[in-house]
Amino acid sequence: KVELTLEEKQKLIATFTREHFTSRGITPQHDVYIEAKESPHGGFDLKRYRHEGDEYLYTEKVWELIENRPFRKEDQHEVSKEKFASAIAEFPHALTIKKDREWFDGSYQGVPISLTIDSVKFDHSPGVRYFLEAEIPVEDKSLAARRGLDAHVARLQAQRSRHQFVPGGALQHLVDPGRLPERL
Repeated sequence: KVELTLEEKQKLIATFTREHFTSRGITPQHDVYIEAKESPHGGFDLKRYRHEGDEYLYTEKVWELIENRPFRKEDQHEVSKEKFASAIAEFPHALTIKKDREWFDGSYQGVPISLTIDSVKFDHSPGVRYFLEAEIPVEDKSLAARRGLDAHVARLQAQRSRHQFVPGGALQHLVDPGRLPERL
């Protein structure tokens, strides 16, 4: 995910509209992270419950190596409202994040992509913060690895491409914060 300012968020939404991306609306989400362990492959392996609209979901995210490249495997299934409530009660000190997620669908160079912008109010932050994530649907991760695509990072990687929806990473924003909206 890449953090955005409010102005950058507004410019991106205008760009999505101009490029004929489909807006799927805004969904409130209530996430309860019951476990986070540092993965030997980078990042964190997570267990999370989520209340999203009328659905209650349980998700496990685990990093794995495929052909020496890290990929995040995600297993998600629906749970009952009662199971969600009991998980919250069982883990009273779990990290809880409430956010609004705005969804967009489109394509880039003929590849379907999904983009989300989360609006989050953290207890430790004075105002709302915004985060962009782009995903490429990939069913066969080993094929994606062979083609040089990583389905679980917040950017669209296209071989020999001059364009990216999101720059190569957060470090680029720290080193070169100028012209961020143009790069996005």
